[in-house]
Amino acid sequence: MLNIVVMQSGNYLNFLIEDNGIGRVNAGTFKKQTAGNYYSSKGIEITVKRLLAFNKSNFNPVDYQDLADENGNPAGTRVTISIKRYSL
Repeated sequence: MLNIVVMQSGNYLNFLIEDNGIGRVNAGTFKKQTAGNYYSSKGIEITVKRLLAFNKSNFNPVDYQDLADENGNPAGTRVTISIKRYSL
């Protein structure tokens, strides 16, 4: 399941994206086991740099939260992306 919520907070639009997958830790472990020589993607790093420049601020525009069930088992990931609103 994938949930996407868009909300305004002050001068920012916040995009809250949540899934119920295996979690980032398990996904990384699985990828290392199946991919052999682990490739490190630069896509997220580049996107964060672009958002920092667009937002004209130093706060991190992307926040990750690992979700867990009531027993502490991985239950997905929540990502919040904040983009500054500009008046035209």
